[in-house]
Amino acid sequence: MEFSTYSVLFARLLMAAYFIVTGFVYARDWQITVQKLRQAHILLPTPALWSVITLYIVGGSFLIFAYKLNMIATLLIATLLLVNALYHRFWIYVADEYRCMLKKFMVNLALVGAIILVVLTNHS
Repeated sequence: MEFSTYSVLFARLLMAAYFIVTGFVYARDWQITVQKLRQAHILLPTPALWSVITLYIVGGSFLIFAYKLNMIATLLIATLLLVNALYHRFWIYVADEYRCMLKKFMVNLALVGAIILVVLTNHS
């Protein structure tokens, strides 16, 4: 199956929007997010959060232009998988928290798949 350059660009734009918006939301609410990370026993929550914020905003911007696409894809995938393993541990929750964390876990896995597809179908 052949993908047009425009469809791959559109996919990159959608993913970039997700990462950039999420990065800015995390930055706006960073104190609340750091508190949640502390409650989840994440090591060095403030530097970890600012690293994710930076990666999401810069990485999202790089996705738009397919700049350093393989490198940024690798970093984003590693971050999403790490966040899943350390923070979205749905299996330790019950009821509503379980469903919320499972959903976030699955969204991150879907993003990993989307990033892989975009890298494999990139025409630029």
